[in-house]
Amino acid sequence: MHLTDHAGIFMLLADASFKQLDVVGPPGLLHNLASMRSYVYRPGMKVNPREIESLASVAEAQPEPVYRDQTVTVYGIPLFHTTPGQSTYAPDPTAIQPLPSKRRRSNSPTFTTKRQRIAEGGPRGSPQTPIEQQTLVQRSQTPDFMPCDLRGQEAQEWRRLLISSMFPCNGEPRNVSSTSCKGKAEQGKAEAWKPQDAPNAVTSNPNDGKNASNRNIAIPPRSKGRRLPPISGVNSSNKLCYVCVGPKVRGKFDVEKATQLGVPKGRIRGQLTQGHTITFMVDDGKGGQVERTVRPEEIVSPPEASRVVIIIDIDKPEQIPQLMTYFTESPFYRQFRSKNEEDEKEYVVSTVFHICGQDILEDPRYKLFMNGFADSVNHIVSSRKHIPDPITFGNAALNLLKLNRLDPYIFPIPTFRNEAAVSLADVPGLPQNIYTMQAGLHTSVRPSRSPTLDEPIESHETFHTAVSSSEPVELPPWTLSAFEKVQAQYAEMEANSQRSPKPGDDVLVVPLGTSSALPNKYRNVSSTLIQIPRWGNVLLDAGEGTWGQLARLFGDDPACSSGVWQVLRDLKCIFLSHIHGDHHIGLAKILAMRKMLNPPPSDPLYVIGVRNILLYLREMSDIEDLALDEPGGRGVITILSDTLNWRRPAPYPDSATMDLEPWTDWGMSRAAAADMCRSLGLTSFMTVDMDHGTRCYGAVLRHSDGWSIVFSADTLPTNNLVSAGQNATLLIHEATMADDQQELAAAKLHSTFSQAVDVARRMRAENLLLTHFSARYPKMPQSEAAPPDTSVTGGDGCEAQAHDVLSGGLEQQTVDVERPTTSPTLALAFDHMRIRIGDMRKINTYLPAIEQSFVETLEADDEEPDPAKDPW
Repeated sequence: MHLTDHAGIFMLLADASFKQLDVVGPPGLLHNLASMRSYVYRPGMKVNPREIESLASVAEAQPEPVYRDQTVTVYGIPLFHTTPGQSTYAPDPTAIQPLPSKRRRSNSPTFTTKRQRIAEGGPRGSPQTPIEQQTLVQRSQTPDFMPCDLRGQEAQEWRRLLISSMFPCNGEPRNVSSTSCKGKAEQGKAEAWKPQDAPNAVTSNPNDGKNASNRNIAIPPRSKGRRLPPISGVNSSNKLCYVCVGPKVRGKFDVEKATQLGVPKGRIRGQLTQGHTITFMVDDGKGGQVERTVRPEEIVSPPEASRVVIIIDIDKPEQIPQLMTYFTESPFYRQFRSKNEEDEKEYVVSTVFHICGQDILEDPRYKLFMNGFADSVNHIVSSRKHIPDPITFGNAALNLLKLNRLDPYIFPIPTFRNEAAVSLADVPGLPQNIYTMQAGLHTSVRPSRSPTLDEPIESHETFHTAVSSSEPVELPPWTLSAFEKVQAQYAEMEANSQRSPKPGDDVLVVPLGTSSALPNKYRNVSSTLIQIPRWGNVLLDAGEGTWGQLARLFGDDPACSSGVWQVLRDLKCIFLSHIHGDHHIGLAKILAMRKMLNPPPSDPLYVIGVRNILLYLREMSDIEDLALDEPGGRGVITILSDTLNWRRPAPYPDSATMDLEPWTDWGMSRAAAADMCRSLGLTSFMTVDMDHGTRCYGAVLRHSDGWSIVFSADTLPTNNLVSAGQNATLLIHEATMADDQQELAAAKLHSTFSQAVDVARRMRAENLLLTHFSARYPKMPQSEAAPPDTSVTGGDGCEAQAHDVLSGGLEQQTVDVERPTTSPTLALAFDHMRIRIGDMRKINTYLPAIEQSFVETLEADDEEPDPAKDPW
């Protein structure tokens, strides 16, 4: 698994009541897991990570497995990045280099004078134990403890301690309540820390005897919030391939033969099945008894050979020789890649999964590798060019296909491929028994059978059947009637309208994820793309799967420079509201894909976020090149959200948690924000403190053309946003709960549908786009709010000043935030919808027909949505 792709999987498994998870991976695994500490906390699950730190010797006759239980034994084959002259593929985990020279604080010595004074019982009254005898947890309680000073095995131990704090498996409920999560994710807040505080209380690994004294001793938040020890020698292309060996199945006991030989029933027969030779007395036929010896092979058939599944994950042609070396020179691994019948007496390879990068499958060396397996082996291939790219959720996509008939521009058909760009049949030299990896493909290991496609998936597939037809998708009469009605209403409205074009009418808003907390069949988690013609793109939040949503909407053919690649090239700002994972987990993937652009972007990408998000990003960049602070100024530049506060920049109360690095410098953040505003034509970009229990910001973007967009992120209704966003052209506001769930919304620190409408009215926003819906409402949220009153024109005419947070003169605007004045044009966000601000009235008119279409799709699904457990 790619190191940046699995945060959501851990949370999903924990919420699905998994109590223990063993995780095996290449170098950097511990660093990656520990970097998630600000936003992953699952007390009901224990995670046992194992990092494969070195390359096993090819000559080793019996390598150690990386995992073993009663069912399977797993061996790992490292495919590690190498450079010319290296004698090993694996990095040395202890060879950790200092942080870059741009760091303003020099590296501390092993023990600072201050620490030595503490260890010697100096004036601070600290423990008398010499520091070299203190455990890491004990040292972490000293005010000047800096994890970034740790090296080697101490650094790895610190990462393991942090992982233990994330997954303590202490029996607490798995569903984090609004009160328990309040403030947990934000470690920069000032708070009086006590060792017994939970959930920050953490013990060391209970299986690690040398750390027994660490048990039940807490790591204080200030230490958890400091940067991880630096790491070097880790490359994102490092992979582990796996050989999964099943158990030996003992032979069948021949009851008839045992009876013929007179073997008594009971325990003695069990000894035979366990491989023991037995001796017993039998009747000699003459009234006496004789001794008889029976060997196991006389009664029990030979044991069945272990069944084997091999998973090959290879994305670079230069890794092929490493792979071949293991399967040709290793006395252990070469028996799996063999056509010799003798080798099959011990192991029978059933299936080999090939996860291939570009140009791998057509490489003659890899074909040679594949053909070295026995002819009976099934090969299942995942190679982008050689497999189709169908829509995953067919019925949900079918609804988009229907809405496309309502408005082809607002509801575009997602990109997909029913056929591979190059069929496997057209690639010469591949082995027989080769199949494409796809959803619903089943392979039987024991007994070994050819892979088969799940019939229900084929029979229930509707989208691809409909879209491949030359006829338009068929609509029920009532849905067609609803479409025609709203189309006619809008046409009449436009004909009678005297509305003049306004600034911002051509700004395009593209919701990519409109669900709260968890993705579901109809909605991914939070993300909204803003496309500003002639200037560039802004992304508001980047939940898990955002890259996939972009690629599905715009197309990601690697042979093209258009589509999602152009969107990525034009992306100039990503704003991340807060630390909760459903708002930022997709960031690292987007940055990794941006790094692949060739030629590279001509402009930098500015990432705005709270400190913990930017810290996570910095720590992730230690193991994956995300183009942070690249020379030439075209990479990724980070900006602290706090420096753009609409009232006044407010530093973190506990400044001791700040690392003295350039990216934490407030002056540099504000200078970068000024450059960002110029690149996008903005007069100001302000952050607004929200009411969400953790440090959370909304945003106000004001453009030189005269329009403005306000984004709420997650929040209870707050006057801060009303004041900062006065007279907004568009307000994008969360509406997590329906109106009948107001108490639940308050408990979870979210807004209801009507509360969001009220914020927009008091803000005097022209347009309101609601998003971030609970999975309880997969179609349309329910509301008792009054319909928009388009006849109301204005209130008292109070106009907000365009606060420029870069000017230095920050004065809070005085407005009447309590008195509603005007009703906005209201619309609901749907994934993959695209709407110009000037067309908001159109989507508002379409809402009844959209609801009709969703009702029909849900009836076709014949399922009730499962009310999601929303921890945020």
